[in-house]
Amino acid sequence: MALTLTLNDAEQSAFDAAIAALENFSPKRKRIRGDQQQDRSAQMESLYRAGLTLEEIGARFGVTRERVRQILKQQGLTYRDGGIAKRAAEKRAARAARAAVETAARKDPKCVAKLGCTHAEAVRLNGGREPWSPRSCAFFYLRRQRHAKRDGIEWQLTFAEWCALWGGRWTQIGRTRYSLVLARKGSVGPFSFANCYITTLAESSRTTRAKTIQLGRAVYRKRRI
Repeated sequence: MALTLTLNDAEQSAFDAAIAALENFSPKRKRIRGDQQQDRSAQMESLYRAGLTLEEIGARFGVTRERVRQILKQQGLTYRDGGIAKRAAEKRAARAARAAVETAARKDPKCVAKLGCTHAEAVRLNGGREPWSPRSCAFFYLRRQRHAKRDGIEWQLTFAEWCALWGGRWTQIGRTRYSLVLARKGSVGPFSFANCYITTLAESSRTTRAKTIQLGRAVYRKRRI
């Protein structure tokens, strides 16, 4: 026994529209919608990485902030990858750049006068430490420079040349017999890159003693004449 269903005009129109939609459905249209969603997800990702917030992205695409967050999470993004975190990182970088410029303007003149290089270059050569840090490479450079000026010996070495001479061995500077020291060739002339070398304290003392004896003999011979 067949059942007959009677529909009014509105219900019949809705039923016909549903049947037409089913007849017109195809997997190709579904793929098109999927491609559009992927394009939208990629655009959201690029905007988020550029520094836009979730609210700003949602306003562009007409979706809520939470929906944007869900889409970005599906893309593998976290809050550190963009948005407010991106803007904060840019502000920190800008502040650091301004601070570096101000530091250079304040400290460069002193570094050039004392070390023969800029403050940034001095910090790099000093292993990331301030040039005035105690027991650092620059500390020993400045101490040796003061001693040379106290002894009346001309000092021509820059900090860069000092580091090149030592080659990382400055940690062996000391007062024991086999500690390393900076010496002049023949114990004469200025402290310059071409006239200096690294040797042990014992060898430097022996050379200085021999030079002293030689000078003493020369003075003695001159007096006899």
